[in-house]
Amino acid sequence: MTLIFLAVFADVLTPYGVDEMRVMDRLVPPSASHLLGGDQVGRDILTRLIYGARISMVVGVAGTSVTVIIASIIGVPSGFFGGKYDIIVQRFVDAFLAFPGLLILLTVLSIVGPGILQIILVLGILTGIYSSRVVRSAVIGIKENDYFLAAEAIGSPITRTVMRHIMPNIMAPLIIIFSINIGGIILDEASLSFLGFGLPPEVPSWGGMLSWEGRRYMEVKPELALYPGLCLALVIFGVNMFGDAVRDLLDPRLRGG
Repeated sequence: MTLIFLAVFADVLTPYGVDEMRVMDRLVPPSASHLLGGDQVGRDILTRLIYGARISMVVGVAGTSVTVIIASIIGVPSGFFGGKYDIIVQRFVDAFLAFPGLLILLTVLSIVGPGILQIILVLGILTGIYSSRVVRSAVIGIKENDYFLAAEAIGSPITRTVMRHIMPNIMAPLIIIFSINIGGIILDEASLSFLGFGLPPEVPSWGGMLSWEGRRYMEVKPELALYPGLCLALVIFGVNMFGDAVRDLLDPRLRGG
């Protein structure tokens, strides 16, 4: 909730612009005017951290939304039709699983270039391919239920069967996929920005702040690395705890235990 609050009200929570530079405020210590001090070019660190929360929320929520869509597009037909179609799709997924995810990310981003839209799509699609097996397994389980077998017996159209019997019953797995992947996508974006393959330096990404500012000025002002690193750790911990809580709530096996 704190991340959402900071992201929505970033424009009114600080009197400084995200790129507002003041030469006299270069590397200044914390004070009443700059609660966390200034960076190497005189920008307010707290302001950039607050705007960084917006970037993290946008990338996390949008990227995970793409993940859910891709996982459904791949997993639902694979589990529904089965047979040779399922085998071909699963070999395609296996091919992706055979390569390190970071290698695929760096390769694709080196081709399409950096940018928030590119990062959202690449992270969302890649994570969606990995998550498609969860959706596939859920669909296969649904096909064993009596209501699905009855729909097949009366010749219900495929579209009607999928929309009425499949999609409503895989909402719990999809919500779990959404909740547990937000933290991972936020961390992936930060990692890419730290490596120089993510957002450009002028964008106040926490990972970019660790790379462009924190790493270069570690000895002079270690707070430039400490603050964004701490924000990342706290947000990812909180999001993962939320994801675990949602999973425990929606998974009947865990709830029953």
